Amino acid sequence: MNLYHFPFRIKRYLLHFLICGLAGLILLVSLSLAVPAPVNAAADEITISSLQIDIWPEYDRPAVLVTYRIHLSNDTILPASLSISIPKEASRPSRLAVQELDDMYYDINFSTTELDEEVIITFITPSQDIQLEYYDPRLVFSDTLRNYALEWKNPYLVNALTIRVQQPVNTVRMTLSPDMGSSRTGQDGLDYFLYLAGSLDAGRSFVISLEYEKPDFLLSSGLQSVSPLDPINSRTNGRTTISRAVPWAAAILGIILIVTGGLWYWQIGKRVPSRVADASVINKNGPSIKQAQQLISQTYIYCTHCGKRMQRSDRYCRDCGKEIDLL
Repeated sequence: MNLYHFPFRIKRYLLHFLICGLAGLILLVSLSLAVPAPVNAAADEITISSLQIDIWPEYDRPAVLVTYRIHLSNDTILPASLSISIPKEASRPSRLAVQELDDMYYDINFSTTELDEEVIITFITPSQDIQLEYYDPRLVFSDTLRNYALEWKNPYLVNALTIRVQQPVNTVRMTLSPDMGSSRTGQDGLDYFLYLAGSLDAGRSFVISLEYEKPDFLLSSGLQSVSPLDPINSRTNGRTTISRAVPWAAAILGIILIVTGGLWYWQIGKRVPSRVADASVINKNGPSIKQAQQLISQTYIYCTHCGKRMQRSDRYCRDCGKEIDLL
């Protein structure tokens, strides 16, 4: 079928229909991306492939910075709902983020449920890699001696659990349980202890305790001993992620197409086909057809014998020669 032979008005309607249909499709896709996908993974189906617990006493405030670095197993159905407990004294995470396709970590929303001795952090992750941080104020100071203990309450099966403890700057002596052997100096110049705990079944707990002597209150980060500003989270103004930006970009593109199509349709509707336009010009600049016919009838007459056209002043037909009968 050759659209070239279609009438102008039909082709205009077809093009407008295609533009509106494409814009509607883009809007539908953007809305489907904006609506959160249903959570697929149940609690008994989640397996943590690896979990690293970082414990940094007196790093940037007189408390313990605890970080859970979680990597879910490859067979986890995403998005998945997880619940992780932290000590009640910590109140809430300072940061909860997931790693996206650009290898950057972005904050996500979470809810908290306060129990007798702990706070349950519940969230939905679209990624296998999760990082949860909080400050635990339960570090006990006794002159130059510090004590701290952390209990990890394991909600899921963990295939590989690793504990890493950062030794505070100017520490004289540090004792850990379980024993983690000798420390190693990291790229930041601080000493770290590492313990490979292996696998841990769901429902079991793992306790880490430490004791160290430190003659001052200097923080390992080199900052003054004051609390830093609140960390950036998903509610910070101006912060966004790729997954959140894509639906908005698609919606804006759809709106632009709809507006462009509407303007184009309005402009085309104002135009008149060339033949109609030419006729209007003739009507405006010269006599109408009826006026032209009247002018011709006033100028010429026709022979009543042979039908040839003659001037009104003629008395005889110039073609047949017969006399004209004038009425």
